[in-house]
Amino acid sequence: MLKGILIAIAVIALQVLDGINSYGDVKFYCSKVGQEKKVWKDAKKTCNDAGLQMAMPRTKAELDHLRELCNVHPLPHVHLWWTKSIYNGGNPIQDLLVWIGGSSPGHGKDYKMFKYENGKVVPEFLYFPGAPDNLMLGSQLCLGANTYIDNYFCYVKMRYACEKRY
Repeated sequence: MLKGILIAIAVIALQVLDGINSYGDVKFYCSKVGQEKKVWKDAKKTCNDAGLQMAMPRTKAELDHLRELCNVHPLPHVHLWWTKSIYNGGNPIQDLLVWIGGSSPGHGKDYKMFKYENGKVVPEFLYFPGAPDNLMLGSQLCLGANTYIDNYFCYVKMRYACEKRY
């Protein structure tokens, strides 16, 4: 009975995901455009309920593949990208980032405080210039991805990406 319920939950969770695509030893899954957006912890639960983890890109190539798969407007590698509508096409931030499986427990002074779900530090070269920022405020503790990674407010509803590594 319990096994049947878990399988049903996994099937339902996978039905809200789109863009299933393999890249090397990883399969990425993106929430569908138009599907309900989720806060970071709910996105993590959806991935986990489907037997997946939130996406944890290891390389720039994986990050680019994930952004293309999720069909997110690409952003240039510039500091304060969110302040320049010429870069983001006038889109709100929550439409430019996709939640991935990285977060921080709280206050800190450098990028090493952000870790993926697997406990590994997020590679510094994957961040936008100046990111992660607002670390002393302890307010932007979850990670979102585009062409690079930035930290953002965990309570904002956004699309999300999951993965399965082999």
